Amino acid sequence: MGGTIAWAVFNPLRPLDGLDIGEVSLSGTQVTMAGPKLTGFRRNLQPYEITATKAVQNIKDMSVIELNDLKAHFVLDDKGSIADLKAKTGVWNTKTEQMRLTNNVRLTTDKGQDVQLKSASVDFKSGRIVSKEPVTVTLPDGLIEANSMEVTENGKNIVFRGQVRSVFAADNLDSTTSQTSPSGEGPVVTSGSAAKPSVIP
Repeated sequence: MGGTIAWAVFNPLRPLDGLDIGEVSLSGTQVTMAGPKLTGFRRNLQPYEITATKAVQNIKDMSVIELNDLKAHFVLDDKGSIADLKAKTGVWNTKTEQMRLTNNVRLTTDKGQDVQLKSASVDFKSGRIVSKEPVTVTLPDGLIEANSMEVTENGKNIVFRGQVRSVFAADNLDSTTSQTSPSGEGPVVTSGSAAKPSVIP
């Protein structure tokens, strides 16, 4: 009862639009929310939705929310292309609408792209994703591995850096072509969902 009363009085998320939560408990300065769901719009007015099994917030810093088992679903463009993002843990900044993801991070799209990362920083407003740790990208016709990756313009441009290796099915051939950045450096840049990467020395 005390926690419920304290929440009603001090509710730190009252100003946050688009947030739905389940059961709430308060212990000291830690607020724990069950089943939170946050919805919003990115700069191109495409919607996104973030859900988690649990969210934890310290009322001393109302702008930061820790999320467990989070899932993000967002529309990429006017054509309705869809992407889904999952991670075991995440830290959401409500002021900047940016999120830091760690532990089994995975991004998939309806175009057949599957990106596996150890960690990533996501800006939901601009559609920018940055990972400074090894990444593996599986495409319908190939595979890219790199030490880091930066995605901009909602996936239209992707830059891979550091020990970049790519393998793609050769056009009209039952074989593969591979490409490695010179001296293990990059960047290797792709543009467009179907584009093969090109190495920039």
